[in-house]
Amino acid sequence: MKARWGFGLASLGLGLAVAAASMREAAPAYARYAGQTEPVRLIPSLTGEPEYCLTCHQGIEEISAAHPVEVFGCVRCHGGNRISLDAQGAHAGLLGGGNPSDFSAVDAACGGTDCHSGESTEERDHIARSMTSVQSTYAGAIASVRYTFGAQPDPTARYGIRAVSDPLVTSVTGVPAIAAFASIVEEDPQAVQDFAAECLTCHLESEPRAGSGYQRLTGCAACHSPSGLDGAYVGDDPTIQGDEPGHASVHRLTTAIPYTQCDSCHNRGNYDLVTMTFHERTDLPTDRRASRIQDYYQPIAQFTKCEWELDCVDCHTSGEVMGDGDLHSSQSEVRYILCSTCHGTSDAGPRTMTITDPNDLALRRAHLNPVVSLAFALRGELAWPAAGLYLACQVIGGVLGTWAAHVMFELPLLQFAATGRSGAGQWFAEAVATFGLVLTIFGCLARTPAALPYAVGLYITAAYWFTASTSFANPAVTIARALSDTFVGIAPADAPAFMIAQCAGAAAAVMLAGWLWRAGPKAERAIRGLN
Repeated sequence: MKARWGFGLASLGLGLAVAAASMREAAPAYARYAGQTEPVRLIPSLTGEPEYCLTCHQGIEEISAAHPVEVFGCVRCHGGNRISLDAQGAHAGLLGGGNPSDFSAVDAACGGTDCHSGESTEERDHIARSMTSVQSTYAGAIASVRYTFGAQPDPTARYGIRAVSDPLVTSVTGVPAIAAFASIVEEDPQAVQDFAAECLTCHLESEPRAGSGYQRLTGCAACHSPSGLDGAYVGDDPTIQGDEPGHASVHRLTTAIPYTQCDSCHNRGNYDLVTMTFHERTDLPTDRRASRIQDYYQPIAQFTKCEWELDCVDCHTSGEVMGDGDLHSSQSEVRYILCSTCHGTSDAGPRTMTITDPNDLALRRAHLNPVVSLAFALRGELAWPAAGLYLACQVIGGVLGTWAAHVMFELPLLQFAATGRSGAGQWFAEAVATFGLVLTIFGCLARTPAALPYAVGLYITAAYWFTASTSFANPAVTIARALSDTFVGIAPADAPAFMIAQCAGAAAAVMLAGWLWRAGPKAERAIRGLN
């Protein structure tokens, strides 16, 4: 009897094991993310080798328009096992622990002469510049503290977080090499040792302080992949828990770095150089969601409060923050934008330059159309106050241009159009024309920015012929043409419907562009600074 029971239990156990194995085969582990049992294969054109990362990471945002996933894939930058469908196996060998821009992995992940470790003459030396910058070496702070407490005779940098040499010093203030701070700190005064123990959390190779408001990644991503206050991911990758700290808000690199990202290190509090302890600010709300002006200015000092609507990168540009490739003792040695650069002084005007290259970004991204400016604002790529100023200038410019044309053709200066342009067909045509214009702009910026001016010109020319409304596609132009009683005019009573249709078409294009170029709704919210 016992043998029968034993045989029965063994059979039951074997059956359950077979059933479990069958279920595992029918529903592999990645199915909980993918919602399907078929793996997703991607063959990036850069490598020509299949990889299966998107089987689980479906919905993840494209890292940037300059790194399209169909060209780079995932493994070229992140490392890992490209053909494994098991999380542990796939993530074996990830560069930088999942952050390929960490300085421990950035050369392997992002280097190469055609990528970010090329020649300075081609502006591809990003890695070398970043790793010798004072943001990375922390050499300025170390030198200042050691000089203050008598450990060195002057504030010239001698030590950094790690040893770095620069065989080609190109500036007057550059130094040829710095040694590792750890190699000397035990011989320094106690205050300097306390500084080493308590205060080395503000450089790009360190992990951030714990707590709300301090969250950031390391390496290049510390600036270029903004994090929210709590370090939570709010994008569309199903494999990342939304309440898990230590992430960028979305899988996205940006050069439009918001001031809030700078504030993950700056303006959070102050170090007491007597006790070498950090004191958090007490004037911020407990959830750290302060107003912009409160975030910008600490109550311990006086400020002119003239620049609080700017972002830090508007003045502290890449040449200063990333450095010039030399090892410096102070950030001031690479600072080249001051208030007087833009505003001048009582003795001299501001610095100016003449733009002659038609491909210069200032010309390629000139804002002439209110719906285009609003579209950039919706995507978080243009501040709303700036968009409002652009809109006012665009309308004023259109009106002045119309009046100038009247003067040239000897027409009455002030007049109103009588040409009727109304009806569902006309309105739909305007929505289509504007939709196509905005989508053309974002498509070019995502894939071939140099083609933008030609593409816009060609599209508008084509839309003039294929739309029933002759493609106004611009509220400022619509207002201006309402003030001209010529064949190009539009009756003032018909203009509002045209402008509503234009805004609707632009809004639809913003949504479609976000989907086409892998920026889901959660990503869009984060990009707009609502994280």
